[in-house]
Amino acid sequence: MTESLTEKRSAPRSDVQLWDSTDVALYLGVSESWVKHAAQRGEIPKRVIARKVRFIPDQIRQWVEDGMPVPSAESKVLAFRTRVPG
Repeated sequence: MTESLTEKRSAPRSDVQLWDSTDVALYLGVSESWVKHAAQRGEIPKRVIARKVRFIPDQIRQWVEDGMPVPSAESKVLAFRTRVPG
């Protein structure tokens, strides 16, 4: 089954071996931009394949089980407000 680019997902895909940032965002309940920034900062397990960032679902689940922080709404606002222009 192929998904169109405009079709929105409501849950992470279970039929794939790798997740993209949309799948991870849906699983964690955060924005896709948070996932992308966390991956850039090395705060979330990722793989780079052909210059595309992908995530192994079992590693993301383990990361959460191990107590890695998933941002609350308050921490996301604080991070946004304290961001230094670069």
